[in-house]
Parts: sequence; structure tokens; C-alpha cells
Amino acid sequence: MEPLLIIVSTFNAIFKLVVISVAGFLATYTAHFDTTIRRGYSTLVFQYFVPAIIFTQTATSVERINTLADWWYLPISAILINGLAFPSIFFVAKIFKLDRLTTRVFVYAISFGNTMYIPLALVDSITSETTLFGLNGKDRGGAYICTFLLMSTLIYWVFGYSFIQKNQIETENIENDENIVITATTLNNDSLIEENKQNEDVINTFKAVLNDKQPSEEYEMKEEIKNNEIKENESTSNDNKKSQSSFELTTNDPSKIEEHSIINDSEIDNTKINQPSSSTNFTYFKLIQQSSKRIIAQLKSICSIVLSYIPLPIKRGIKNLCTPPTIATLLGILLILMYPVRDLLFNDGKLAVIGRSLKYLGSAAVISALFILGGNLSTGPKGGNIKWYVIVIALFVRMVVVPVICIGIHFTLWWYNIIPSDPMYFFVVCIESCTPPALNSAIVVNIVYPKGNEQCSSLLFWAYLTSLFTLSIGMIGTLQLISYKC
Repeated sequence: MEPLLIIVSTFNAIFKLVVISVAGFLATYTAHFDTTIRRGYSTLVFQYFVPAIIFTQTATSVERINTLADWWYLPISAILINGLAFPSIFFVAKIFKLDRLTTRVFVYAISFGNTMYIPLALVDSITSETTLFGLNGKDRGGAYICTFLLMSTLIYWVFGYSFIQKNQIETENIENDENIVITATTLNNDSLIEENKQNEDVINTFKAVLNDKQPSEEYEMKEEIKNNEIKENESTSNDNKKSQSSFELTTNDPSKIEEHSIINDSEIDNTKINQPSSSTNFTYFKLIQQSSKRIIAQLKSICSIVLSYIPLPIKRGIKNLCTPPTIATLLGILLILMYPVRDLLFNDGKLAVIGRSLKYLGSAAVISALFILGGNLSTGPKGGNIKWYVIVIALFVRMVVVPVICIGIHFTLWWYNIIPSDPMYFFVVCIESCTPPALNSAIVVNIVYPKGNEQCSSLLFWAYLTSLFTLSIGMIGTLQLISYKC
């Protein structure tokens, strides 16, 4: 492949992504594509469109499960990329002596790459521009990305999330200490106020004794007379009520009273007779309900005991791994194992309409993700207390130095046939090395450490502007290496 064709193919692939992102950027000003709508749309894409494309591409990319053993380098490359990026950015933060809380936001926002949306979009775009990757290059690229995601997601949600969560723990501890100091001061003030009140009461009593202001006997006599009058009035009213009630009883018909009493007695007897039968109807239901409650309580206690021995970062990582894209990847691998069912759903089987419907649903994932990306970048750099030259050096290390080292390692392994010779395989691992930071970092920082929102947004804005050049150069270099070997 000639260098000019490589440049043109790369430009066309990047240009399509930029156009869709710019459309999302403009929609924030012309179509009210604000933060609330983007959040809901992101949830829709994450839960439906992306799992659909991942599931279909994973299930249809490999004929048998033995092929996955040849993809061993994909999770290793995820460890390699993050193992180089994270320490290097952390080292930059330490050189420029950023404070502890800012260092965590700085490292977390830049180190972890966008391992799903950008690679899927680039694979979709480049396969439509060149025939270098052969037939089904798009499906194979999607399957490689999904396998890479298994390890990169684990690293991001277990290691990265626990790293940034330290800011939340420290801020909560600081706030608790401040609250303790405030409560201590308020308690001291309250005790002083109570002491002053007690002293004032003592002084007032001494003044009363000195001035001979004792309660007068006339006042006490008046109170006793009032109380006696109230008691006499109450007794007379009670006597009148009793006389009226006795008069009404004597005037009533005694036969009606007897009938009424007989009816009441019969009703009481009937209720007593029917009471045991109604209780027996619900006996078994109550027993089943009580036994089920006991079983559920025992199961909850067992689960709580088991979960108490699991560290909190691991529990949170397991919970975050149960995301729709990860589940879709595992289901796709399961269909590879159950290849008769896979052929029934996808390979012109009787139920192939289901597979085609899922492909149509997944086709909206890449465009929607890029549209949301443009909307998220519309806010621009909001500021932060990180110097501009620190950001420049960190982005140069993350998006130039680290990709060059990783691509060199990938090419060496690919040249000596240590990894699969598929050009799409090499293209995916190289693109994963060049991707800009993950946009999920802004969401996580907003939840865990809201004070770092401005810093994180500023870092992501400049990183994605820089990625227009670094991604283009990385794609040109990767395609040149592929054409050199092939």
C-alpha cells in the first residue's frame, strides 16, 4: 500500500469521526442536547446499542473456541499499556509536586484509555476505506476489541476506581474531623450557657430572700377555694348524668332489651364457633411464610459472612464488571462454544432474523457514541489549578511516548510471528495504545470526587484535541508497518 493511499485512508477515517463529533457539539447549542439528555442517551447506548454490536461481532468472528487461545496477547497488551501509562503519568505528577488529591485526579483522568468507542469507530471507518484487512475485517476487529476489553475493564474498575476513591475517603475523613471540632465547640458553648443560667438563678434566689418576696398566704388561700369550687361542680354534673341514664333505662321496653341481649348472645356464640375454622384455613399459609422467612434470613446471613471476607475494591470491581458490554462479550464467547445455536441465529439458520436484528441494533452504537462524545466536549476546559505546561508534558508522555514504546513491542512480536499474523490483530493492539483517555473518568470523578470536575474536564478536553493529531500519526505508522510486512 502506497504512503499516499495510507494518508488518504487515515484522513478519511478520522474525518468521518470528526464530522459526527462536531454534529454532537453543535447539537448542544441548536437542539438542546444538554447534560441531562446526554446522560440518558449514554445510558441507552451503553445498555442496548454497544452490547448488541459486541455480542454479534464476538459470536460471529471465530468458528471454534480454540481460536481464542491464539489471542492470548490481547489481555497481556492491556496490562502492558496500562503498566506503562499509569507509572509514567504518576511520575510526571510527582516531578511537578502536585498535591495528593490533585495527583490522583491528574493520573486517573489521563492514564486509562478509551478502549471501546474510539477503537470500534476506527475499525468501522478504516475497513470501509481499504481492503488491506480482507473479508470480515470489521467483525474480526470487533472481536479483538471485545477480548481486549475483558482485561482493560478489569484494570479500570478494580485498580483505577479504587485509586480515585482514595480522594473520597480522605475528604470524608477531613469533613468528619471538622464536624467533630464543630460539635465540640458547640458543646462547650452550650455548657457555658447552662452555667451562666444556673448562676443567674442562684443570684435571683438570693435577691428574693433579701427582699423578703416570699409567696403570700392570701394567694394560697384563693387557690384552695378555686379548687374546691371546681370539685363541687364536677360532682353535681356526674350525679345528673347518672339520674338521666337510670330514667332512660326504666322507660324503655324490657322485652326489646331482652331480645337485643339474646341476639347479641347468639351472635357471640356463632363467632366463637366459626373462629376455629377461619384460623385453620390460614395455618398452613402462616407456616410456609414463616419457614420461607427463616430460610431467606439464613441465606442472607451466610452471604453477608462470605462477603465480609472479600475486600471492598474487589467487591466493587466484580459489581462494575457486570456491565452490559462485558456480559455481551461473555455471551458471545458462550455462543462460540455452542456453535450449533450460533449457526442457527447468525449463519443463515432458521432464526437468522434474530441475528440480523441484533446487527441492525448494534449499527447505531458507533455513531451514537461519537455524537455523545462531541456533546461532552462542548463544555470546553473549565479551568483547574494544574499548570498548562504540566498538562502538555503529561499528554506528550501518554499519547506519544507510551504509544511509540507499545507499538515497537507489538511490531517485534508480530514480525517474529509470536502473535497472530492477522493485520487486523496488529492494527487493534496498536490503536488501543494510541487512544485518548476514557470519557468514563469524568463520570466517575463527578460521583466520587466532585471537587475535581473542573480539572478532569480540562484534561479530557485538551487530550481529545491532541488525539486528532496523535491518532492520525499512529494510524499512518501502523498502516505503514502492515504494508511493509504484508
